[in-house]
Amino acid sequence: MPALLGGIVLMYLYDSALLLYHDEVAFETRRRGVVVDGGLMLELGGRLLFLPNPLTPHRPLYRLSWLAPASGAGGGAASLRRMAMRLSVLAPWSLLLLVLLAVGLPACLWLVGTSIALLAWLVALYTAILAALGVAFAKRRRLALTQRQLWSLARDALLCPPFALNLVRKISLEHSRRLDLRAVLSDTPAVDATTALARVVRARIATSLTFAEAGGEQDGALRGAMAFFERLADDAQ
Repeated sequence: MPALLGGIVLMYLYDSALLLYHDEVAFETRRRGVVVDGGLMLELGGRLLFLPNPLTPHRPLYRLSWLAPASGAGGGAASLRRMAMRLSVLAPWSLLLLVLLAVGLPACLWLVGTSIALLAWLVALYTAILAALGVAFAKRRRLALTQRQLWSLARDALLCPPFALNLVRKISLEHSRRLDLRAVLSDTPAVDATTALARVVRARIATSLTFAEAGGEQDGALRGAMAFFERLADDAQ
């Protein structure tokens, strides 16, 4: 039984993890704004392994490039708030699935220990998964999801229930393609989050500058990005 629980945890963490390129950052959002310290960051084979907080699958998760030029319109904090509101209908189902997997399954295995209890848990689990998918299908236009994306989400969730925990994160990650990190930070009202994320980005740029050819195109792009985020941090303070 411990092996079963361990396997569920590993599958959930595997599905949650992101491998970021050197010019990418990942962060969670909540009602109060951006959560910079929402996960664990480790360097792995030249990429950055980002593991979001396993206890907050209901928070939208984004990965954005700090080298991408500002779009000048949209794609900022307002877009994050709109998506957070739209994803709020799925948040309760993510938390319910977390409770069923983290609390319900151990209770069925060790406290009750009967096949009937385990069957009831399995029915409850798949009912919650189907309900969450039903909400996603019903709100697919507001969530800007294609039929292909929806069927991919449904397949993963039904074939591997721990993957269903990341439904909110996967939808918000798809939304990342329509966002601009500079626009997000420029109009984010949370000063602490803006300063902290700008600090993370500046440290990453400083590391990248040590590998860039002086005076080259990459060096110029990196220094331009550094100037933007230094100015942003100064304005936030």
